[in-house]
Amino acid sequence: MSPTEIAPESPTASPAGGSHRQKNPGLVVYLCGLGTVGLTLFLVGLLNDTDFNIMGWYWFFVVPIGAMIVGAVAGLGYALGSRLMDVKIRGGFLLVVFLTAGLNWVASHYVTYRHLSEQLEETSRESFTFGAYMRAVSENFAFKDRSGKVGKPLGKVGYLFTILEMGGFSIGTLIPVLLLGLRPYCHQCGRYLKKTATRIVGSEMDLRDLKKLKKAEKIERIESSAREVIEKGRALFEEMTATPGYPEVLERLTALPEEANKKALAAVHFHLWKCPDCEGHVVKSTLTNVTLNGQPNQAELAVLDRTNAPEPVVSES
Repeated sequence: MSPTEIAPESPTASPAGGSHRQKNPGLVVYLCGLGTVGLTLFLVGLLNDTDFNIMGWYWFFVVPIGAMIVGAVAGLGYALGSRLMDVKIRGGFLLVVFLTAGLNWVASHYVTYRHLSEQLEETSRESFTFGAYMRAVSENFAFKDRSGKVGKPLGKVGYLFTILEMGGFSIGTLIPVLLLGLRPYCHQCGRYLKKTATRIVGSEMDLRDLKKLKKAEKIERIESSAREVIEKGRALFEEMTATPGYPEVLERLTALPEEANKKALAAVHFHLWKCPDCEGHVVKSTLTNVTLNGQPNQAELAVLDRTNAPEPVVSES
């Protein structure tokens, strides 16, 4: 039996009353994003002048990992503006961010094109259009080997990598916003929650108990430890679900130790988040256990959401 198969069952609960206060990302969030995008692309241009093309990094020659990294750095402004303004970015604005990133990528190439065209004689400048520039960039795309030697230009295939680069950059700008979206949010007040407590329920057995045991015995110890902490965590989770409000949840949770045995075979981590403006709160429980090879494994067990969320307030993985 795996740890995820013995996760606690979801109790029933009802959301807090009140209407939702939906905020829409405004000009401030958009300008914060444009600021970091512009600064990032400027720095990338400086790196290109030193023959360091981070945009040209590809994972297995297909995944534009370099463009995605640059995009993630560029998109930090959107996440920062969202956090400062306490705005949860949703589908419509995400599409705006994605499309704007694509336009920013084109604009950065246009700036490079204008810089190059100004260095040409007037007669040559007329035939050197932006389309000709992009064609040259795409068709002359080539990979470097480990020694740094540039390979043969890919020709028409290079257009594919131009599209991948633009797409990777655009997708990368969404990463910070999507990660921020995982943070608990009070829909009633329109505020991001703040973490107020973290407590741990650990198993009695630890890694030292696995020494000199056979494989089958190790598996049994690991699974029994997971069952032990999940049962304890289930009981605590049900107690918190039955409490009337945040003060009682906080009191019950802070009665637990802040730290557990770091060598414990399994532990359930409880994280409590609270809205700054109301009693709305979220409790997340996560199972962490070691595997047979000694590596950690993590799985979310259950979530108690009392923030007047539009979705059911209790869930389990």
